[in-house]
Amino acid sequence: MGACNPHLAYRALDNESHIGLLLPCNLVVQQLDEKKVEISIADPKAMFSLVDNPDLAPVAEDVGKRLRRVLRSL
Repeated sequence: MGACNPHLAYRALDNESHIGLLLPCNLVVQQLDEKKVEISIADPKAMFSLVDNPDLAPVAEDVGKRLRRVLRSL
């Protein structure tokens, strides 16, 4: 499932033009059994650490906060 935020993606791309391949926009929803569903997300800090660009740190932090907030609300 894709969950990309265009504004945040633009901020990342503005700092690193090739970061598109590493954007943490995907999440996985798996039905584990009849009553249990698991949702997995990538860690934006881990994804962006593959690129040596400290300007991405604030974007990764913002994305991480938003993704964790969504997970908590489910």
